[in-house]
Amino acid sequence: PSRDCLSSASCLRCCRERVRQPGTMGERMIRNQVLEQRDWAPPSGVPLWPAFEAAAVKLLGDWDVMRMAVSGGWSDGDPAFERAKLIDDALANFSQRAKSTSGLDPRDVEMFLETTMSDRFNADLEQNTASSVARVLVKVFDEVRNNVTTGVRHVLGDVAFDHAQSTQAGFLMEFVPQADPNAEAQ
Repeated sequence: PSRDCLSSASCLRCCRERVRQPGTMGERMIRNQVLEQRDWAPPSGVPLWPAFEAAAVKLLGDWDVMRMAVSGGWSDGDPAFERAKLIDDALANFSQRAKSTSGLDPRDVEMFLETTMSDRFNADLEQNTASSVARVLVKVFDEVRNNVTTGVRHVLGDVAFDHAQSTQAGFLMEFVPQADPNAEAQ
């Protein structure tokens, strides 16, 4: 991928259709707006941070509850904006923890997701609804802090991992939904 790939129409082609520029001008504007409003900085000394950002975007964006909340318009405002803010808020929390030498408890991430989904999407999640995505996020985060790429490459795939690292724009990446191999052809 080229350095300016995210701003070009050819992004879908160069990334072999695994990753693409946000699909609508509204989505692109929302993500840029969220970036402009950021009141935190990515952690220094974590070279894999762009890939972690992309992995968080993918994991939280693909999370069943998040997809239902956005497609169902559960928020009082723009669901796409609320999704972007939730992901950015999660990244801010991970950024703070990147400076700590202690581990991160997945239950803390789970509680953050439950509270934030309630606040942003008026969604009262059942117990353990966020536990799986929280565990994966924490595992990938711990690996990234230690410069291990196994988990983040598994989440993103090699092409998207390379794209995130080369463009340093993990938060701006949007992933093409993967076809469900168990779904029947219509």
